[in-house]
Amino acid sequence: MDKKIEGKKSIKGTIEVPGDKSMSHRAVILGSIAQGTSTVSGLARSRDVQSTIQAMQKAGISIYEKYGKAVIEGKGITGFEKRKKAAPLEIDCGNSGTTARLLIGLFSGAGFPARFIGDASLMKRPMDRVVDPISKIGVQITSNKGYLPIEIWGGAPAPFDYTIPVASAQLKTACLFAALFIGGSSVVNEIRETRDHTERMLVLMDADIKTRNTLQGKSIIISGRRELAPLDITIPRDISSAVFFIAAALVCPSSEILLKNVLLNPTRAHILEVFKRMGGNIEVEL
Repeated sequence: MDKKIEGKKSIKGTIEVPGDKSMSHRAVILGSIAQGTSTVSGLARSRDVQSTIQAMQKAGISIYEKYGKAVIEGKGITGFEKRKKAAPLEIDCGNSGTTARLLIGLFSGAGFPARFIGDASLMKRPMDRVVDPISKIGVQITSNKGYLPIEIWGGAPAPFDYTIPVASAQLKTACLFAALFIGGSSVVNEIRETRDHTERMLVLMDADIKTRNTLQGKSIIISGRRELAPLDITIPRDISSAVFFIAAALVCPSSEILLKNVLLNPTRAHILEVFKRMGGNIEVEL
């Protein structure tokens, strides 16, 4: 089908982009292991986030929509105890690498036997970075030479001190999720800073988590086996989605757009400073 695209001399208007995808994944997962009912407004409706929702529902978590909000009936940190001796549950992650990596960490720490698969594209994407730390904490894990399918079962996870070899918020989060279920203190070390949505949300949920700067970067210390308070949050709009409209407005003379409720987390919004250094006229109202 042919499509005709006509350029505009200027762009004007108010734009509301979808909710932040990174925060949406984390809200669904953390709400599932909170002690009580979480409510989340503005949840991203992408297929990737739906993969995470469906995975948690298959694991026995009740997630539904009410009055435009996502409601998550959390089972607490001990909510998966009965699954420890069950056969591995097959989790289809669709095309979502985030779903796969984060839930491999979560279910490994919880001792939840699971087998992770995905669509044809995801099955070709490397997962060895998350397999490596999980294999070192006492969990039995197998993979297809670093690719899906990945299966986890059994073992006795122990507190760990792990340095992330690359800048990866997904890998960091997988390790933090595993640590939530392990008695004692675990340490996750970052050499390069990555987005810190997980740490911020865990603080909001009263997790025993501390962050300290080191000569090498940053260390996150987390003590597990502590129940998490439920969430009641609104997911801000996705800065990554907003960037396309910002760039378009900046290159079209006399443009003026308003983007409402966009995520301004300093670990995610560096692009705004880049645009400003290039001469872009961007105003932020808090």
